[in-house]
Parts: sequence; structure tokens; C-alpha cells
Amino acid sequence: NRPSGLALNPSGLWIAETGANRLVLADPATGAIRLRVEMGTPPFALAAAQDRLFAALPGANQVAAVAGDGTILWQTELDGLGLPQNLAYDSATDLLYVLYLLAPHYGQVAVMDGRDGRIIDRIEPNLSRTLRNAQALAVDSANGLLVVSTSLGGETFRLSDRSYAG
Repeated sequence: NRPSGLALNPSGLWIAETGANRLVLADPATGAIRLRVEMGTPPFALAAAQDRLFAALPGANQVAAVAGDGTILWQTELDGLGLPQNLAYDSATDLLYVLYLLAPHYGQVAVMDGRDGRIIDRIEPNLSRTLRNAQALAVDSANGLLVVSTSLGGETFRLSDRSYAG
């Protein structure tokens, strides 16, 4: 029912079934449904760690972590307008990067501890780096960068200290 996100980890293929307010875990080889996890609000974008799944919950202004057995490990609320747009996970540091709206047309990135959902840092817009119309992000572990797509193209930030890299 309106799938909007996919992620793969050892548990299987996770599907954000947005129209049904749930996550579905399927066998990637056969497509057989292994598990359904009711979320109470529509999940959207997904990112996977080895032992858990992260789900953006725009309607609740939250991000959630779910174990392979369907247990909800944590849910964290965002500030600003919220509406998490995209997620990127860095397995080397167990950090989750969450792109969300700070204000109309301006994004912000929350840096979350993947184990407990604490927000440990933010990449905030400023006059020279507005993160205008930010839509997606990705971790480039090989080069130590976080890439955020904006109206200026790909803006990059160093994973080590979240400083602007160009």
C-alpha cells in the first residue's frame, strides 16, 4: 500500500508501506512477508544498519529505530518543521544523518546516535550555506564526507567534524 522506501540488511528487505502506516519485512529471494510492524503513522524513507532499521516518520516529526524482530528500539522527535525527508547511515561511526525541514525551503541535518537516537549535533543552514531545497543526502565513507543535494547541487560536509567542505 503505497511503498515509499526500501532498505536491505541481514534481517531481509524492509519496505515502508506508507499507505498502511507500517513497515514490512520480506524475504529478498522469495518476496514472502516475514513480519509487519505497525508504526501508528506513515513511515517514509528508510536506512539500514546490520542489526536495525531506521525509519523517517514525517507525520509524527520523528525518526524511529526498529530491531529485526520488529521491536521499536527508540523514537526521536525533530525540531523546526520536522518532516524528515531522507536518512543516511554511517556504519563506521554508528551515526544516522537525518535531513529535515527547518523552515520552508531550508533544510537542516540532525546527527543522531544510531544506538539510542540522541541528537548529538546538527548541520544548520546559514546565510552562505542555506541548504535551500535540500532533498537527499548520502554518506561517502571512503572520502569522509556527507553529501547533501540542494538547489546549489551537492554540498559536502566532513564526517569528522561536520564542517563545510564545499
